Amino acid sequence: MPRLDWWRPRRKASEHDSGKLLQGSLELITPTLLSGWVFHPRDLLCEVRLVSGTKLINSSPIDVARLDVCEHLGRNGSFGFNLALPEAFPDPLPSEPLTVLALNADGSCRHALFQMGSQAGATEKRLRAALAPAMRGLQGHFDGLSPDSRELQGWCNSPNGGVATVWLHAEGGIPPRAFRCSVHRPGMQAQGHVDNCGFVLPLHDWPEVAGHLVWASFDEAGELRLPQPAPVRIPQIGPSLSPMLQAQPITAENEMQNSILPSPISEMPTEFQAHWQALDDFRNLIDRLELQEQQDEQATYLEILEASPEKSSLPKKRSARFRLWR
Repeated sequence: MPRLDWWRPRRKASEHDSGKLLQGSLELITPTLLSGWVFHPRDLLCEVRLVSGTKLINSSPIDVARLDVCEHLGRNGSFGFNLALPEAFPDPLPSEPLTVLALNADGSCRHALFQMGSQAGATEKRLRAALAPAMRGLQGHFDGLSPDSRELQGWCNSPNGGVATVWLHAEGGIPPRAFRCSVHRPGMQAQGHVDNCGFVLPLHDWPEVAGHLVWASFDEAGELRLPQPAPVRIPQIGPSLSPMLQAQPITAENEMQNSILPSPISEMPTEFQAHWQALDDFRNLIDRLELQEQQDEQATYLEILEASPEKSSLPKKRSARFRLWR
């Protein structure tokens, strides 16, 4: 039977249908920066805006090159954005919705970026936390593990000259640790910050995070993460080894030394170095005396063998050796 509905007019694509084609992500939310990417196959989007109700907080062009996004979309272009948050703006009211809008050049096409997914409520909550008065102007970075993998490092600067506080978090329900950022970091003043804005945590002070992913945040809840170059997973550490020491293979020659001296003498407290050096000298003396005694006994035994040709087999024990001398 032939189809009779060909004459029906095609339904014009609605704004809701167009929104389904939107792709993007609000990847980073900090007190000073919103970062992410956005793409629409029909609408040429060129600007993002952070809006509280009807009030514009700030805007930014969509012009950041993102090779990872280009590979994901299978096309060339600049689809990333970095939207800076100003230090001064009206406090958003609880009744006003916070929205990140992506627009085309004339503003005729607008798309709410973070409301296209199932985590819209959580994203708006994070935005409100970043815009809170206590958070404004905070800048920081989580460096991760130090080059020797002995500690966690990073920095956070407060614009009002005070000492900022950050929280270190770990997966697995481990309680977060708060740190005041007052460690000296040379060169930070040249970047517009104070030099005493770093934080350091030796791994041996947080042993329960071994093998877990960790991150740093501006807030205690861990929602506003400090930027970091890559995920940070703490290496596994054996229960009997200190993370401050490098593991060494156990051999017959160093087994006794490793059991007595857990670290080089130069790394010990000054008041103990002399005692350990004296013990080490005494141990070396005993070793030399024992070696000399063995050499003397071997020489004597060889003389006895030469005098007694019928004794051709070497004894395995010292007691048997003495019985041959009788």
